[in-house]
Amino acid sequence: MESERDKYSMINFEETELRLGLPGGSKHAHPSLSRTSTTTTNNALSDTTPSTLDLKMNPNLSSSSCSSSQFLQNPSRKAVKSVLPAVEMALPVVVDAEYLKEVDKARRDLRALIANRNCAPLMLRLAWHDAGTYDVNTKTGGANGSIRNEEEYSHGANNGLKKAIDFCEEVKAKYSKISYADLYQLAGVVAVEVTGGPTVEFVPGRKDSKVSTKEGRLPDAKLGVSHLRSIFYRMGLSDKDIVALSGAHTLGRAHQERSGFEGPWTQDPLKFDNSYFVELLKGESAGLLQLPTDKALLEDPEFRRYVELYAKDEDAFFRDYAESHKKLSELGFATSSKPIFPKDGTILAQSAVGVVVTAAVVILGYLYEVHKRGK
Repeated sequence: MESERDKYSMINFEETELRLGLPGGSKHAHPSLSRTSTTTTNNALSDTTPSTLDLKMNPNLSSSSCSSSQFLQNPSRKAVKSVLPAVEMALPVVVDAEYLKEVDKARRDLRALIANRNCAPLMLRLAWHDAGTYDVNTKTGGANGSIRNEEEYSHGANNGLKKAIDFCEEVKAKYSKISYADLYQLAGVVAVEVTGGPTVEFVPGRKDSKVSTKEGRLPDAKLGVSHLRSIFYRMGLSDKDIVALSGAHTLGRAHQERSGFEGPWTQDPLKFDNSYFVELLKGESAGLLQLPTDKALLEDPEFRRYVELYAKDEDAFFRDYAESHKKLSELGFATSSKPIFPKDGTILAQSAVGVVVTAAVVILGYLYEVHKRGK
């Protein structure tokens, strides 16, 4: 008679064996785990833990529907696919020596790409808009690479950013280990540096997400003080952050077809300096843009004191901007999800395999219990 353990040991799916980084893994094993290192892990696992998840499709089942009982008896494509994303998302980003080496190479490539295509403002906007969806209360959104989803880059506030996503894809194709979330934030950091701005500390290890937030979390340039505070406070940022980050409008220009506004904020839109604040205090000038959200920085006393400080002291602006940019780039990148810097390959492999096995067993166990209760 088939044991409960046997029920979990094999899932049929599409005549292809997929071993999720477990001992004896095939060519489909998770790339961060070697066959040698994972063998050690098996000894530490309970004898009730499945050693492999062999996924092969059962041709007698439709993929259009699947109950929990069908999953346990004859798993369908739909049911298996519902399990795999949860297992994949449980894996941490492993920031080892090889990952850091790819980050350094990607940084160099981004410098060249941004210089050759004069796309620093666009890359900075991409980084900001990926991170700026964060909600500190619900812990949703943030710098997680979700802006690459068509659902999200199609939002009105993201008009034109598909071009930046495609530019980054050229770099990603060369350095596949780097997460999209890290790549987009690295592009923003490099964009500031190559245009003469401050050095922004970059900590790698962000996890990618395919879950996009609903439209409406980014600032609306047509609104004012209360709107700015509502948006940035929701992210967990401060008044100083609002003004310092607004200073990045020193780069780039608005485009009528993207935002409904047209023109640059400064005389040299490819140089990162404090001229945004200088021009703001001068008032409206021919050929230069001042949005309602820009003018709002002069209307509020707390905002205005930072505008005046940054206009006369570029060093103060650079210092505060670097700090605020780092905070923005790490929204949703919580302490618990900070990168793993392995000291020992075996320990790393054990941890990663344990996460995969635990996630898979919990999900399959839940489905089995639902099946039992349904009998």
